[in-house]
Amino acid sequence: MTKKLIDEVRAAGGELAAPESAKRAVDAVLNSISKLTDAGERVTIRGFGTFQKKRRAARVGRNPKTREEFAVPARDQLTFRDNR
Repeated sequence: MTKKLIDEVRAAGGELAAPESAKRAVDAVLNSISKLTDAGERVTIRGFGTFQKKRRAARVGRNPKTREEFAVPARDQLTFRDNR
């Protein structure tokens, strides 16, 4: 998906857009979203959506083949909500 996104950014930049600059632009946006959500911020892009980290509680999982139960630890999960 990132390759297609880079190609779209490059196409939007016209003939003068270099693949390297398009890749840097996409990487900068994705890295910024990652850093902000890691710090507990909510990132909203108007007309697109909102990225946010949420805490998933610990739970008991089950192996479907053996039916053996095991503990699944709590963890943070990046979520996206469409704002359209």
